[in-house]
Amino acid sequence: MALGDDEKSFEASIYLRECFERMGIKPEIHTIMSQIESSGITEIDMRNHKRQSYGIDFILPEKIYTYSKLIDSPIEKMGRKMFLMWNNGGNTASSEKTDYSDFYDFEFNYRSSISASLFWQIRKKLGMNIEVSEENKHLEHQRWNAYMRSEGFRYSPKRNDVARLHHNLVPFDDLDDATKEYDAYPIISVSEDT
Repeated sequence: MALGDDEKSFEASIYLRECFERMGIKPEIHTIMSQIESSGITEIDMRNHKRQSYGIDFILPEKIYTYSKLIDSPIEKMGRKMFLMWNNGGNTASSEKTDYSDFYDFEFNYRSSISASLFWQIRKKLGMNIEVSEENKHLEHQRWNAYMRSEGFRYSPKRNDVARLHHNLVPFDDLDDATKEYDAYPIISVSEDT
């Protein structure tokens, strides 16, 4: 959980724990706080009125987001794999000589790959269906649409990245068959990951 505002991150973490508790699942929740000491959050705040722990781990960004840790993290590796699949028509083969400059130099490529990785990894860890199916390709396209809209993109019959216009911001059934296969790549990438 990292919303850019410590108070919002804290509140969202508590809300997530409540939702997961209702579902009967207990995933780990790690909340990134910019300043734990000055935020006024203490151990007692992580407990409810009956002193039950919410089980939320609060951490400072520098403890997890150093360059060396990020490059070797599972999410980073999954993002690079996803990027390769999107650029190589589904091929996950890579080598030491693979050029990742477009992945790291263009924030759009990086964020898009990481967001897809996170979504499908979370589904996998929650034991949800991650098979490559029409239903999951629909779901991935909905996720991608939501992501693109959150990045400020709007529909246009012709793609224009500078204007943030994209021709694939349409329902899944309106895509051509070749484009529909792109929605399988994040699912394949995560299901192949052990």
